[in-house]
Amino acid sequence: MRDPSWRSRRKRRPLHRRIAYLCLQVTREGQASHAHVNEIVGNLRSIGWKVEIFEPRIPDVSWRVIVVLAKLLEFVRIQLSLVVRLRRFRLLYVRLHPAALPACLSARLLGVPVVVEVNGTHADVLLAYPLLRLLPGVVRASMLGSLTLGTAVVTVTDELRSWVHEEVGPCMARVIPNGANTSLFRPVMTRCSDYVVFFGALAPWQGVDVMLAATRSRQWPSGVRLVILGDGDSRTQVEAAARKSSLIDYRGRVPYGAVGRIVASSLAGLSPQTNEGRSGPAGLNPLKVFETLACGVPAIVSDFPGQADLVRDHRCGLVIPGGSGDALARAVRHLWRHPGERTAMGRRGRAAVVRAHSWRARAMATSDLLLDVIRGEGQA
Repeated sequence: MRDPSWRSRRKRRPLHRRIAYLCLQVTREGQASHAHVNEIVGNLRSIGWKVEIFEPRIPDVSWRVIVVLAKLLEFVRIQLSLVVRLRRFRLLYVRLHPAALPACLSARLLGVPVVVEVNGTHADVLLAYPLLRLLPGVVRASMLGSLTLGTAVVTVTDELRSWVHEEVGPCMARVIPNGANTSLFRPVMTRCSDYVVFFGALAPWQGVDVMLAATRSRQWPSGVRLVILGDGDSRTQVEAAARKSSLIDYRGRVPYGAVGRIVASSLAGLSPQTNEGRSGPAGLNPLKVFETLACGVPAIVSDFPGQADLVRDHRCGLVIPGGSGDALARAVRHLWRHPGERTAMGRRGRAAVVRAHSWRARAMATSDLLLDVIRGEGQA
């Protein structure tokens, strides 16, 4: 017969590996944020962490004003749901968001340590969400408030870690970049040489104008198409270009599990990001670059810290000047003309990702940080 005191002993047992994960950004399959959240959480669970995700529902309305109100109500609802249960968790992990300050403050008042993940600055938020430009001071104050309340901070680039230190002073901050699912994104037996691929959010800073201009350049090889996967603000521009040019193949939003085969069959993956609308370079480690390399495919990237360093260090692609359609076209032409070189680049890229840049490796680094926070052993 079970000892009747087992319930009390169970309640006293420290919940060392039970954490709440707050993501107020509405993520959709096909977005980098969706992959990041689910890959990190899934891999943390696989190594013994009990993770409960708190995220808003997607409003099923079309009017902009109603959408904004619905999101605000969701932010309140989801954080109230979290706060009333905070004591059940050993730690709160927050993906930095302008509306996350109440949850961070509540956690600290209840003695629950907070880890804040930073994927961009407040300037990046204002760029992505134009409506918030009406309240730039509020957005900045809220985001910096959440950072100040954090016991530790995770950033995806060295430059973002420097930004955190500049804004809130010395703190425990570690760089844990994006990664790749090396099972979903892997080489295929047969590959095409008639297209390059871009996949991700169709936003101006992704270099959409650069890619479209590249297909009009005299340097672009006539036998190569530009395949574009994704959705976003620049979708109308991409659709119009696809109607005018047989070189552009726009396929819209593609399920996460189907992207890998399309990328693996290409001759190169593109990340020609620009500084358009940004307050300054914060370093870039786009998910698409790691996933491209995991497929054994070379990457063509613009010259930003992070992605350019990765490509140069492992000789797994080409680095081009940002904003130049002709430079992108020349890079595509070079890889098209040199199949042996691109195969070697692809092998080196795949080996680098499997060795050190898988989501499993990122989850292990995150786990080490979480344990340091729980044990109080972290260093600034």
